[in-house]
Amino acid sequence: MTTVYSGDKLKTYLLQKDINKIKFELYNLTTKEENIDSLTNENMYFLAKKAPEPVLVQCKLFKSAKEVEEYRNKPLSDYEQVILYEILKGKEIDKYNGFYGQLELAKFYGNRFDGQEIKKEDIEENAFYMMVEDSVLKIDLEL
Repeated sequence: MTTVYSGDKLKTYLLQKDINKIKFELYNLTTKEENIDSLTNENMYFLAKKAPEPVLVQCKLFKSAKEVEEYRNKPLSDYEQVILYEILKGKEIDKYNGFYGQLELAKFYGNRFDGQEIKKEDIEENAFYMMVEDSVLKIDLEL
């Protein structure tokens, strides 16, 4: 299962690995280097790449599928902005209109996704899922 961390949990994890610098993925397909002190509990983070330098994607927990659709419908004004993955509870994934019939439940392996189709009714209502384009990853929140 994929893990999404709070700022403090990720900072602790990285310090245990003796890592002080991280990179964030940006919408313009580049990365921005930061010190781990920039990690805050106001955000959640997905560790997209662990070695040799950690690459992070920022995550946000949305309360409803409607909030996700409103967020996605806003035009992106800054392509140097840090990429944001949406997180929803299973009961809200079912309501998200971006999915037509079948969902792809993905698994994350290092730097790539591998998915398999599942039915909406197979989504666990109280589990958390991270949306990556129109695939979903079941996640574990480390807050």
